[in-house]
Amino acid sequence: MKRLITIIFLLAMAGCSSNNINSKNDDMDVSCEVILKDFFTEYDQVIKSRNVDTLEDYIDEGSRRWGCGKAGIMKKVRGFFEVIQQYDVTIKQCKKVDKDTILWEGYADYGNGVTQHSMGTGLIRKNGKWRMRVIEYRP
Repeated sequence: MKRLITIIFLLAMAGCSSNNINSKNDDMDVSCEVILKDFFTEYDQVIKSRNVDTLEDYIDEGSRRWGCGKAGIMKKVRGFFEVIQQYDVTIKQCKKVDKDTILWEGYADYGNGVTQHSMGTGLIRKNGKWRMRVIEYRP
């Protein structure tokens, strides 16, 4: 009889798998605000390190600004990179399009009296790493 109760108990427990519990690693459950905060905290450290080559790893290939693609963006960034003291971002709104795309609007304070208004800029995840997709913007 104890064996029968044990078998029934084990069968009942078999239906209670962890598949019914949302995983913390499921990115659709993580808010876009949290992902953006984590990304820009790391990005700010790259800015402060003054390593342009590392910065390039954070910019997506599909970026377009100043009428040029990523290579042109990086060329311009090299010219004024030393002037930027920080990259402190205020997010006004964001939207998770899918698990690999976030659109956001907000302000980036460079710490030198310059504030950049970003509209429609996004984060794109490729190969498990978030990258910023820079687009043309209006100040």
